[in-house]
Amino acid sequence: MRFALFPQAPSCFCIATVHRMKLLPFIIHMSFTSHQGQYVFMPPTPVKGYLAQINNWAKSPMLHWSIEKIGGTQHAPIFSATPIYNNEYLVMYACTGSSRKKAKQKSEEAMLEDGQPIRWTLRWQIEELENGNSHPIYCAIPIVNGDILMDYANEGHSKKAAQEAAAKAMALSGHC
Repeated sequence: MRFALFPQAPSCFCIATVHRMKLLPFIIHMSFTSHQGQYVFMPPTPVKGYLAQINNWAKSPMLHWSIEKIGGTQHAPIFSATPIYNNEYLVMYACTGSSRKKAKQKSEEAMLEDGQPIRWTLRWQIEELENGNSHPIYCAIPIVNGDILMDYANEGHSKKAAQEAAAKAMALSGHC
């Protein structure tokens, strides 16, 4: 596991957020930022902004699969499924099965048993910041596969505006 210190906390960062999330102060797991993104984002429109596109990205698989017939007979074939993450073949999770689907399922099960994620999960931590006037300011912090991504935290005058700003930062980062 790779960890890094916060180079510079964004303006919406507060120690209370870290304590509420039960984290050690100033330590974040960096697996998302080491990911080489391949998702293609379109220019935002009023109907489909960056937040909608980030939500679609989160539903997309983080793995691709190499599945090929490796033997057997015409009536009893044997297939091999190997997961591919970030253009790297994860041969330690390669499995075989009597169909493409069964080989892939066995490979997914092997990864899950080993504690490896096979899909992206995206959650948001939304904080209302105290700013001394009557208009609230919100801070949206994306959390991907349990990694709190403070580098992409952003502020807005509404929860949705804060999420949209954070989603734009993620989309333009090259890690999705």
